[in-house]
Amino acid sequence: MEKEPEQRNQLSLMTKLAYGLGDIYGGGAITLISMYYLFFLTDVIKIGPALAGTAILISRIVAAVLDPVMGVLSDNTRTRWGRRRPYFLAGIPLVFFSFVLMWVPINFAQEQSRFLYVLIMNLFFIAVFSFVWVPYNSIAPDLTSDYHERTQLATWRMAFSNIAGILAATLSRDLFVNTLFPEDPQKGFFIMAIAFGLFFSLPFILTFIYCKETPHPPTASSFKWDGWARFTQTFILEPFRLRPFRAMLIMFLFSFMAQDAVMAMAIYFLTCYLKINSMMTLLIPTYAAVLLIIPITEKLSKRFGKKNTFLMACFLWIVAFTLIPMVNPGSTVMVYLFGILFGASVGALQVLIFAMIPDVPDADELFSHRRREGMFFGILAMARKTGGALALFLIGAGLQLAGYLPPVGNEPQQQTAGFLTALFFMFIGIPLSFMIITMIACFRYPLTSECHARLNRILAARSEEGGLSETERQEESELRALLGQPSAMENVE
Repeated sequence: MEKEPEQRNQLSLMTKLAYGLGDIYGGGAITLISMYYLFFLTDVIKIGPALAGTAILISRIVAAVLDPVMGVLSDNTRTRWGRRRPYFLAGIPLVFFSFVLMWVPINFAQEQSRFLYVLIMNLFFIAVFSFVWVPYNSIAPDLTSDYHERTQLATWRMAFSNIAGILAATLSRDLFVNTLFPEDPQKGFFIMAIAFGLFFSLPFILTFIYCKETPHPPTASSFKWDGWARFTQTFILEPFRLRPFRAMLIMFLFSFMAQDAVMAMAIYFLTCYLKINSMMTLLIPTYAAVLLIIPITEKLSKRFGKKNTFLMACFLWIVAFTLIPMVNPGSTVMVYLFGILFGASVGALQVLIFAMIPDVPDADELFSHRRREGMFFGILAMARKTGGALALFLIGAGLQLAGYLPPVGNEPQQQTAGFLTALFFMFIGIPLSFMIITMIACFRYPLTSECHARLNRILAARSEEGGLSETERQEESELRALLGQPSAMENVE
């Protein structure tokens, strides 16, 4: 069990609530787009699957470039409201319009014209998402330096994110299209977009008002162009010399790739292997477990530390997948049990990953004497989108190689025994491989609660008049050896 650092209660309930509300956008919009946007393009707008996939792929490539740039930009923003909050205020109308315009019922005669409109609107949405999302992720370390309060922020955030995801998954098509406008799906999706666009954008009013950061932190990053060599050194090489960031990048990337792989294969595994047609058989126990585990995760993290609780969640994931060989076609009981364990592990991992990320810039400040939260979150956002695309590519290629037979018209084909066997091993093997990599990285993550408490003491003492004492200098040296590569990073001070 990790040693408890001294707890300080700094944030008001309203600040935690307002911060959590900001993730309605991320949790809801990404869920809705992931589940229904490709269907909307192919079956409603009538764009071929290849062109629809191309539009989405191009937008993800652009996003991978925008995120790190947006991180550096937000680090170097100077306003009376601080570095991050102006983007929330400016993003309110942008979030609404960029989401709604993706679902406009266009009826251009030429498919190429429809494709061009979709591509432009996807690029607009991705640009706005990066514009708001990177500063939102980056503001948590500015709100509190307390180890456990950051877990509380992540808890509120994941609660609202998953509630938004549930509403997006269950209401978007079933209510607005199938129930309200069954004869006009174009209108149904458009009205849905207006309703959810308001749902995603308006909470940022409270996030802007109550999530107050220090307007101009004395250690805030200040960008100055010194040529490509210096740019590469500062924004590419330096972050990867931090041991906590290297471990966190792998944990962040592969834990989300594992989740993406499961959700991408779940519909094939349920319908083809288990002969269960409704995704709700898996989604209901999964989301219920996610919501239940979120407050429990905060308590476990406070007692055992973030790192140890993260490892517990990884182990629970592995236990969940040991149940898969016991699941028989047509049986729902074991599917429910799998969903509960899987949802509990996913919910805990989401809370902990977003609670641990804000600690990484503290380690960076030890070496750089600067606060560069946006830079780190920009790199992680880029990795998230790239990893998600890679996971989907691997799943698609695996299904193709295994011999998946697509439906003929509206009638599904009988899959071969060879495909079902391959699907079984893919459903277990790919996510488990990603999770094992995640666990290995977590074992190497050095920022325990005790280490973070020591780090905070040194950073606070260094800013005081008179500087560090001899004992504190020795401790600083020990922390440098633990967290990074001092000889490679000393030139940044």
